[in-house]
Order: sequence, then C-alpha cells, then structure tokens
Amino acid sequence: MLLFSSLLLLITAISARKSLPSQYEASCFPKCNCNSTTVECKDLHETDTAMFEKILPKIYPDLDTISITGNDFGDLPKENIFGGRSRQLKVSLFDISDNDIRSFASETFFGLPKVEFIYLRNNEIESVGSEPFSYTPAVRVIDLTAGLAARLTPRKKASLIKDMLEAGHNFMHLQEVILSSNTLTELDPDTFCKVEGISRLVLTDNLFDNLNLNPACLRNLKLLDLRKNKIATVPAVIYNTLDLNTIDVSTNPINCECKSEEFIKFANDDSTIFVNQQYTTCAAPAPLAGKTIFALEDANLCQRGSSFFSWLILLLIAGGVLFIYRHLRRTGRLNRMGPIFGYSQLKANDEAATSPAFV
Repeated sequence: MLLFSSLLLLITAISARKSLPSQYEASCFPKCNCNSTTVECKDLHETDTAMFEKILPKIYPDLDTISITGNDFGDLPKENIFGGRSRQLKVSLFDISDNDIRSFASETFFGLPKVEFIYLRNNEIESVGSEPFSYTPAVRVIDLTAGLAARLTPRKKASLIKDMLEAGHNFMHLQEVILSSNTLTELDPDTFCKVEGISRLVLTDNLFDNLNLNPACLRNLKLLDLRKNKIATVPAVIYNTLDLNTIDVSTNPINCECKSEEFIKFANDDSTIFVNQQYTTCAAPAPLAGKTIFALEDANLCQRGSSFFSWLILLLIAGGVLFIYRHLRRTGRLNRMGPIFGYSQLKANDEAATSPAFV
C-alpha cells in the first residue's frame, strides 16, 4: 500500500511539473513562442513595442534569436528598445521585418552588442538618428530589402542609406549590405566609405541606370548583384577597377553596341565570375536582341555600328536625291532644263564654230 501511494505521488508530481510552463513560456509575450534560445512573434499587429521589454536577459540568458514581425510599430523608441540598460549579450539574429517601422534612433539598438544579422525588410523607414548602428559593432549582415519609405525621393533615399552606414566602429565585420527592391536610382559615391569590411553588395530589383561609387571605399568588395535594374551600359568601374569574383547584371536592358564592346569582351574573357548568364542578354540593337552577351565573343560591335551608320547615311542621301527628282518632275521644272550634251557633241559644236564664214 505504501509503495502504491509513493508511486501515485510521483506520477502526480511529474504530471504537475509537465503542466507548469517553463520560465521562458511564463515570461513570453501573449501569442509568441519562446524557449531558451528563441523568441518568435508573428503577425500580432501590435502598435506598442512593450513586447521587447518582456525579453529579460535574466530569464533568457542563452537567447540567440529574436524574430518579431507583422506589427505596426511606426517610430521605434529613441532609447534602448529593451528598456533601460538591458542588454542581450548572446543574441546574434534580430529580425524586425514587416513592422511598418518609420524611424529608429541612435540608441534604439543599444541592447544588441553581439548581434550579427539585422533584418529590416518590408518597412517604411524615412528617418534615422545619428550613427544608428553604433551599438552593433559585430553586425555582419544588414538587410533592408523594401525597407525604405516608398514616398521618399531618390536623393533622400540615397542620403538615408549613407546616414545608416555611419558609425564610429567603421563596421569592421559588416560583410553584406542588401538594398534590394527600394526603387533606388542613385547612391552617394561615398556611401560605403565607413564600411571597411563589406564584401557583398546586393542592389537587385531597383531602377539604377548607372552606378557612381567610390572604388577606393570598396577594396574588399567581391560580389556585386545588380539584377533587375535599368542598366543599358555597364559602368566601367565594375570591370576596370573593382576586384570582383562574382558579378550579376542579368535582366538588365543591355545595349550591345560600341559603348558596351569593352565590357562584353571582359565578360567573355572572364565568364566564370558571371552568374545567371542565360539571363544576361542584349536588349538592343534589334539584330542582337535576346542573345546572351556570352554569344558575342568575336563580335566587332563598333564595326557593326559604324557599318550600320554608313548605310544609314547612304540611304538618307539616296532618299534626298529621289525626293528632289520627284519634286522637279511634279513641278515641271525638270522638262524646262536644257539638254546636256556629251563630249562628242561639244566637239562638233567647236568645229562648226571655227569653220570660215561663207563669202
């Protein structure tokens, strides 16, 4: 009987223990999922950032990932988003995408000294404080895909990006910056001069037709992704100055005429560094439209353009002569023009003129 009672008590204790929430679950914001290493909140449509203050370091000492998405935060707090001087010393991934974020300040990310991956995708950022990532010296990736406010002018977007990448620590560990899908048309040439470690720059799905960057600030850049832009002539800095080992200029309206000959020769001579080659095609001129630039290895594009221009001039001259001829015939002026004699007739006239007059 005693053995049975002890066994029953043990089972009851185990059941009770299982029914009790863990310290992580007990401290978890409603409708979020929390464990020792991860806090994840999806599509809660919160307008207040109080949920961040619930993530206490003493409760989550081994926390590695914070992913809070699908809210309507607007302006993030100007002070530490985790409240007071609270710091998450082991968090390496911080995802606050899809939150309708409009701004953040210099100290907003004070509590993330070890974060390596920051995701700010699909927001409406229109302003930031001075050196907003100064408290994240370990960051390796910043992803701002569709993160900037659509209503900003191209010049303002360029200025905003430059402001974000200002920091006292010069981003020694920042390897990748992703600026895709922001309708960008320009960047400040010195945007990356404070990002000493950058090796990957992703600018896909924008509206660039040129790229004016200071190559002295991109000495470590190895990958440049310019897919889906408006580039007709690839800037010479890309293939003459930067030391890249991966280039993607696919899905651009490349004009395969004389101005592109040097680039196309470079691409064919060093084709292994180009990705998505089947989509790196000519948009013009018409005879080459749809062909990949890697099928033009032996093409003399400048000669082709010169020959075309010469034929065009000849056609214009012929057309002009024909127009004048028809105009003269239509007005009847052609019929009133005196006959044109050949050399033999002129000679006969000369002989007649020198014959002695009849006496």
